[in-house]
Amino acid sequence: VLDYCLSYQDLYHHPKEDLIYQRLRARDPAAAGAYGDLLGQHRDLAELTRRFAAGLHNVLNEQEIPRDSFTQLAHRFLEVYRGHIRTEDENFLPAAERALAEEDWAEIDAEMSERGDPLFGPNSEERYARLRQEVLAWAEEG
Repeated sequence: VLDYCLSYQDLYHHPKEDLIYQRLRARDPAAAGAYGDLLGQHRDLAELTRRFAAGLHNVLNEQEIPRDSFTQLAHRFLEVYRGHIRTEDENFLPAAERALAEEDWAEIDAEMSERGDPLFGPNSEERYARLRQEVLAWAEEG
């Protein structure tokens, strides 16, 4: 999952949201302003993800790391990601859907078309096949 966050989030998901944010800022500056520095948040999330991945790598390789330190990092990672996703799902994306025109979405999609989702895209990578199946099973259960 962390590998997916490190690759997909930073290489596709957040850059696409950055494009959406730029369009939203042009179409509805007040709505965009409600999210503060979304691009900065994405940079901070990328750094937090790298720090958590490094900490997890150390734990898995049985390197000494204070339990409290790692636990705090893990809680911070989950807290920040959940808050970020909630804000996007409940506020940012609905605001963008209201403000952006069809041509905005087409231009964003065209700009992002060279990149693909390694987990849920039509050509999902084999290394993510099991993870994809697990995520889809969780979604069906919930």
